Amino acid sequence: MINIAKSNFPGTTAELAARIRSFRDAVAAHALTEGVPAPREDDLIERLARTDEAFEVVEPQPPPPPEELRALEIEAKRAAALKALDAARLAEAAAAHKAAQDALRAEDDARLAEAAEDPDAPQAVKEYASVLAK
Repeated sequence: MINIAKSNFPGTTAELAARIRSFRDAVAAHALTEGVPAPREDDLIERLARTDEAFEVVEPQPPPPPEELRALEIEAKRAAALKALDAARLAEAAAAHKAAQDALRAEDDARLAEAAEDPDAPQAVKEYASVLAK
């Protein structure tokens, strides 16, 4: 739902809906004409006429009291700090994961290189070992 502040449209929701309907009707009627300028309306009316989203004209909310603003500021900074901490932990975990993968790969490569020396080793093992040797 789109909330329209009274400062942007001083009428009621019903009045706004009527103006939008009227503009849509004018646009539909204009489609049947030639050489006639297209109908124009306030930018807000035109934008709302192009959407099917629900809207409502509302009274602006007073700003929260300073103590509530302070609590919101603290909570926003807490959320940012937790996000940064999570990002750091994620980066640390990713680095540990990569190191573990690299270690496992090195172990596997060593086992494959050793296995390739066996005359009875499968051909695929020998081919992989020859690629590693390059």
